[in-house]
Amino acid sequence: MPASVHSSFQGTAAAFQNSLSSEALAHRGGHRHRIHSVGVLYESYIHPITILSTLPSAGVGAILALLITGKRSWRRRIDRNHLA
Repeated sequence: MPASVHSSFQGTAAAFQNSLSSEALAHRGGHRHRIHSVGVLYESYIHPITILSTLPSAGVGAILALLITGKRSWRRRIDRNHLA
């Protein structure tokens, strides 16, 4: 492609690209708000970190338990909602 040819996003694509520029800031703000809210609730700022750090492993464990026991109703429910 020649050096004189330039491309840029237009319309909705440009708006989407602009919205992504502040996404990291929104995530950090949300995380800070969660930590602060739970910290105020427990009157300590170390408890929110310990509580929130266990959530990913708890979710993985729950899904593994459902797969091991053969309970697949959660999967059908997701598929049914997706088709609706």
